[in-house]
Amino acid sequence: MKVRRYVRFVLLPNSVLALFLLCSAALYADVRLPEIFASNMVLQQEMPVPVWGWASAGEQVTVHFENQYTIDFGNHSAVQSVRAVAGADGRWFVTLEPLKASAKPQTLTVSGKNEIKLDNVLVGEVWLCSGQSNMEWQMRQSAEYQDALKTCNNPNIRLFHITKTAKGTPQDHLVVTSSWKASSAETIPQFSAVGYYFGAKLQKELGVPVGLINSSWGGTRIEPWTPPVGFQSVPALKGVADEITARNPASAAYKQLAAKTKNDYKNWLDTVDRLGENQFVPPPLAFPPQLIPFDSPGQPTTLYNAMIHPFVPLSLRGAIWYQGESNLTDGTLYAEKMKALILGWRSVFNNPDLGFYYVQIAPFIYANQSGTKLPELQESQSSVEKMLPKTGQAIINDLVSNVKDIHPVKKLLVGERLALLALNRTYGKTKVVCSSPEFDRLETNGGTLTVHFKNAKFLKTRDGKVPDWFEIAGEDGKYNKADAEINGTVIKLTSSAVAKPVAVRFAWEQSAQPNVQNEADLPLGPFRAKQ
Repeated sequence: MKVRRYVRFVLLPNSVLALFLLCSAALYADVRLPEIFASNMVLQQEMPVPVWGWASAGEQVTVHFENQYTIDFGNHSAVQSVRAVAGADGRWFVTLEPLKASAKPQTLTVSGKNEIKLDNVLVGEVWLCSGQSNMEWQMRQSAEYQDALKTCNNPNIRLFHITKTAKGTPQDHLVVTSSWKASSAETIPQFSAVGYYFGAKLQKELGVPVGLINSSWGGTRIEPWTPPVGFQSVPALKGVADEITARNPASAAYKQLAAKTKNDYKNWLDTVDRLGENQFVPPPLAFPPQLIPFDSPGQPTTLYNAMIHPFVPLSLRGAIWYQGESNLTDGTLYAEKMKALILGWRSVFNNPDLGFYYVQIAPFIYANQSGTKLPELQESQSSVEKMLPKTGQAIINDLVSNVKDIHPVKKLLVGERLALLALNRTYGKTKVVCSSPEFDRLETNGGTLTVHFKNAKFLKTRDGKVPDWFEIAGEDGKYNKADAEINGTVIKLTSSAVAKPVAVRFAWEQSAQPNVQNEADLPLGPFRAKQ
């Protein structure tokens, strides 16, 4: 006797069918990785290496990596296989033990119901390059580009460029239009010039692979790049932190305002329903802006959400930063904002030692601004490296060809000066001179003001002329141009217009391109001081 089996087909509404397909996809989802994990990438050496992604809820995921490296001319291998189970939301997370640097292409395998193989993976140093247009400025636009083309073919430098996007909430995924690529004449033209020159210098000096992640956007302020925890870490920015919290749907403040708004609109509707015939309808209440998420590249956290958070907490050695032109009028507050950015990134990347090296913005004639706004911001930038360890600034007032162009085209020394800071302060190469001369103290003797400097064996001028851009003032606070004389690490200042000088300022004007530098050709930056 044959048994016939009947299958009943039911036509479902489109919405129900879509929900069914979505649930099926979630139940049988492939193992996936964040976009930053891809073939040709560099994994950070000598630090725990987080690897994470998504799979079906409850699925077991295995991450396998064989770290092949050479020590004392001997070949070694360390195999790691780490397992995790995806949570109810499909997320899984593992941590590889610290790896040894290796330029030998290796394979990172992630397996569950499916298998992902990342090929040509190296182990070395990974750095984030971020900021506004002078960090975004491409290699093909730099003055040294043609020379760089002769030496740029280097498989031990890997580049990853992040697409510009702004979001109101933290994102899991990047908008990807590129992938990890080895440095070559074909891959460097559109990459950050400062980032490339920084990485090339590191790779040469350290002799290990270097991975560079360029996440930058011209014209942006510092606030969009900062995570909420950064603003929360700096009391001076409590107002911004509170505003971010107020716009978080999970916060008590947001829920309270949302409930009030809902009730207010309900009352409005009830009022409209009770209107008599031929009565005017009152206008609805204004919608509270606090309930609208930040979504533009000019608002706090939006670039962090879209262009940094999707690869948090990738293991990084540090970050380089070139930004400040869009925050020109912030003055001393800019240092607090930089502090928030640095502490915020150190927090989200779980790395309190994350190196952070930045460029003091260059001389430029800003229209409709006081000529002192720029040195005030530069002074604020200078204070940051005194606040936080493993930070430092590269001064570049000697590298500007045109003070009417906000984008100095000489980027080679900008990147290399950042690399000097990293080599000294992150990698412990203390013999590398990385610091510009810095004001130390004042002495007065009649009509002479003697200024002592540190971070120099001796001072000189790059053009062989007398030191310029020094001004001195007496108790009346009126500054006059000073005659300057170098004696070792001391500069003596006099002026026939100032009988008893008590104060000095240097390069205190936006177009100043002063000539004083130390024995390592690192320039003196703007400063002011009073006895």
